[in-house]
Amino acid sequence: MLPGISEGLQGSVGAKHSHETGLDTDLQALTRRYQVYAAGTEWVPEHLVKSITWQTLQALNFCHKHNCIHRDVKPENILITKHSVIKLCDFGFARILTGPSDYYTDYVATRWYRSPELLVGDTQYGPPVDVWAIGCVFAELLAGVPLWPGKSDVDQLYLIRKTLGKHPSVPPACLCSPRNSRSHSGFETG
Repeated sequence: MLPGISEGLQGSVGAKHSHETGLDTDLQALTRRYQVYAAGTEWVPEHLVKSITWQTLQALNFCHKHNCIHRDVKPENILITKHSVIKLCDFGFARILTGPSDYYTDYVATRWYRSPELLVGDTQYGPPVDVWAIGCVFAELLAGVPLWPGKSDVDQLYLIRKTLGKHPSVPPACLCSPRNSRSHSGFETG
């Protein structure tokens, strides 16, 4: 088995089990457990957040070195064992990169973890979409709630901009894509 990558690379890992039983659970369940047991006053311990993030980055680095992008990094797709070993799972959206000028599907990743280039419909992207997603997961583990819980792609972009400030101009072609037919008011076009 590859380091940090779960068996069953054909798609989703089946049932995810309880952390207490010693079987794998996902990070969303882990975060929820800390919220319930700590009554919302404590989140996942910082040392565990660091370990989870480092191990997930190592798994993604392995994928990226082999020209593979996951394209759906989120808490539900990161499993943790009772020994705090991380397993990246659900490679259903994964894609082998074939070249810098190739086009890929823009409708991938779960919205709250989707990078800005995917939100505006860009079809030329690479490993940074996974790095963006793990940054969102890292922030969620620290805060106990999703960083940007947008209700639509436009709302997602708004929340990101509200937090991070003005971004580079968005190509008009991206704003005109069928997925982004609603107004992007407040976003500069170049």
